Parts: sequence; structure tokens; C-alpha cells
Amino acid sequence: MKYATWFSITFIAILVVRLPFMHVHYIPHYVPFEPWVAIIPLAGLLWGMAGALSCATAVLAGDAMAGMWGSMSIYRALASLLLALNARHLSSCFGGIFMKPDIQLSFADALRFILISVPGCFAAAACVGLGAEWHRLYPFPYVATITLMNHLVFLTVFGVVLIKVVVPRTVLFLGMLPVTGQADGPGSGNIILIIGAAGSYFGGLMISRAYDMNAFTPVVIGTYGGGWVVTVVALFILIHIAILFGALRWVLRLRARDNPR
Repeated sequence: MKYATWFSITFIAILVVRLPFMHVHYIPHYVPFEPWVAIIPLAGLLWGMAGALSCATAVLAGDAMAGMWGSMSIYRALASLLLALNARHLSSCFGGIFMKPDIQLSFADALRFILISVPGCFAAAACVGLGAEWHRLYPFPYVATITLMNHLVFLTVFGVVLIKVVVPRTVLFLGMLPVTGQADGPGSGNIILIIGAAGSYFGGLMISRAYDMNAFTPVVIGTYGGGWVVTVVALFILIHIAILFGALRWVLRLRARDNPR
């Protein structure tokens, strides 16, 4: 029951805050204006997979309501899933920010929230850029950079408000504590996760330069880079996804089983 509650709260919250901006886009029908994006990593931190899946579902439903449903909707939904789960996974890097019994969070906690959400912003931006490049709509650097700037700006602007104001009141209203950090803790898994996130964006930018494409190249719909952009970005995103879903833990367990002390 509690997972259904968390799912519903996140789903409704995203749709409600998205309504005023439903028809505001950076690129009409392809890249929407998303000032509400800071809710996504917060949902992942508070409610884990339930919150992440709710964010992805809300993105799909919002696209359908806005009349912009299409191939890019799937990439935006995947991007929101990565952003939410990434923050969840990295929360242990700073000892967890929701481990206090009274949920009285400080500005330092807000800063931690922003920092652990930044790698997910890179992975999410790369995912949206990958969709545009794969479907030959717009070049990767153009779409990914617009998406990244949107995420970083609004994460920074609203991150403090969410942590200082929204979280304590939400927990108090619901009468229940959030799912606190169960991630692996600081270590090689988190390092690889960050490398995968940053590599997906910067790798795409570097390969795009070989096709004379960058974030400031004038483009029209139908402009794209080349096949190596898709290959490199997809490889880094797959690495990122593998770490998020525990691939490194499985490998270490197999090695421990094969080499008992």
C-alpha cells in the first residue's frame, strides 16, 4: 500500500507542476521546458524504485496530455528514471541525507542533494540527446546541452527549497519516513557510475566534433552527426545502467564464490 501511495504522490505532483508549462518548449514537440525537474531525483531519494518509476510514467502521461507523444517520449522517460535512480545510488557518498529521525534538514543537506543529482543530470541529458541523434532529428550536442542546462539550472534553483521546505512537510503529512539509503556506499561502483554519466555526455560531444557538430552549430530538423556518436553514448549509458542495477555487485559475488579464502 505504501508503495502505491508514494507512486501516486509523485505521479500527481509532476503532472500538476507540469501543467502550466505543458506547451512551453525549447524545441517544439521534442525538448520541453522542465522547471520541475528537481522533483525527479528527490522522488528517487525518498521512495526508491517506486518514485523513479512514477517519474518515468508521469513523463509519458504528460507527453500524451501535451500532444507531444512520440519516439522521444521513451528517451525522456528513461532519462527521468536514470536521474532518479542515480541520486538514490549516490546518496551514500555523503552518508545519506535522510537518516535524521526528525527530518530537519540543513542547507548542507540541500547542497548534498544537488551534488548527488548532478551526475544523473548528465546521464539524463545524454539519453535525450541519444534519442534525437538516433532518430536523426537534431544533433546530439544541441539537444543534450539544452537538456543539461535546464536540469542543472532548475536543480540548483529549487533544490534548496525542496530539501528545506517540501521534504519535512511531506514526511510530516504522510506520517511515514522515506526509504532511507540502501546504496552500496562510497566505492568503485559509485566512481564507475559517475564516469558512465559524465562519459555519456562528454563522449558524445567529443565524437560529434569529428562530424563538425557542437552545441552552437546552427541546425534544422533532420540534422545529425554520425553513427559513432550513437555507439559511444549508448555504451556509456549502458555502463551507467549496469551499475545502477547492481552489475558490479554480481561480479564481485561471483569472484568471491570462485576464489574462496
